[in-house]
Amino acid sequence: MNIPEQEIYISSVLKHGNDLELRLITDYHPGAEPTAYSIFISTPKSPAELINFAKDCKLNNDYLYICQKENNLILETEHGEYLELEFSTINSSQRSLDTAELKEIMEQTYSWYLSENEHSRLLQSRIHEALKILNETHRRVLIKTETHEKGSTASTLYSQQAVLINRLIKVLET
Repeated sequence: MNIPEQEIYISSVLKHGNDLELRLITDYHPGAEPTAYSIFISTPKSPAELINFAKDCKLNNDYLYICQKENNLILETEHGEYLELEFSTINSSQRSLDTAELKEIMEQTYSWYLSENEHSRLLQSRIHEALKILNETHRRVLIKTETHEKGSTASTLYSQQAVLINRLIKVLET
């Protein structure tokens, strides 16, 4: 079998008479090049089991580990659930992504984009609030610095605090 040993997901299971085609795609995180594979399984012993297992994996978006031992195909999810399927013959080949797979990848990537965009906006809001607090604290520390005799311990400590707060403000503004 020519299936890579990496995160691989079920795209679909197609029935062709007594045979099955298990369509798989590799991980499609941004920066990764997704690839499709087809495993053609001749006369599997229990095709309904594979179809149900595949539907569950797809629904849960579980990635799989796949191996072959003689005339058995073993599929195991990232959570340890597995299916061992007996067959007559098996073939696999690398394929191009089909329209449905490309659409699914685009929808998932767009979903990730929306999630990251919302997270970014939330973080930006928190940074803005932190800057407001730091600016107000800096203003108050400068006032306290001026109310103490120059060179006194309190004046020196307040000046050091003002410098530190100013450094934090600059870090958050860039």
